[in-house]
Amino acid sequence: MEIPDILKNLTLEDEPKLAFIATLLRDEPCGIIVKGTAFFDDFLLKEVLLAYRRKTGAAAGYTEAQVPKMAFDLKISTLAGLKLSPDATTLRDVAVTKMKPMRKIRNKAAHKASLTSSEAEELWGETENRHLLADFPDTFVAECAVVQSALRHLLDHADFGGR
Repeated sequence: MEIPDILKNLTLEDEPKLAFIATLLRDEPCGIIVKGTAFFDDFLLKEVLLAYRRKTGAAAGYTEAQVPKMAFDLKISTLAGLKLSPDATTLRDVAVTKMKPMRKIRNKAAHKASLTSSEAEELWGETENRHLLADFPDTFVAECAVVQSALRHLLDHADFGGR
């Protein structure tokens, strides 16, 4: 078996980095990452944006028909740009802050065969990414639960048509 370039120059001191990269190269973790983020992308985040559009109408800046066609990154940035009350803003900011590194990691995990040394270094260079894959899958699953809770609370919030 040939050693991938991204692993050739690592030393024993690089064990956390090695674990991080290994997580991105193994099928099981990649499946967990892709599946976990797909729930937000394909369902929950979409529902939040649709609820906001139904509540605010054209002031939302997008139509209901556009939401299902939005890429994950666009859904996150659209959510980040919504005008919300202070308590809803707090929930939204938690979800957005945690989903951004999830999106980056998901993008690489979904295309792991093409992970280059520079891409691995770039991902490793961001603290949020290292945190997300630390003690995988425990930290990742816990962060997903925080995002899910924040988005569900937004759905129930008055800014989104809830109580």
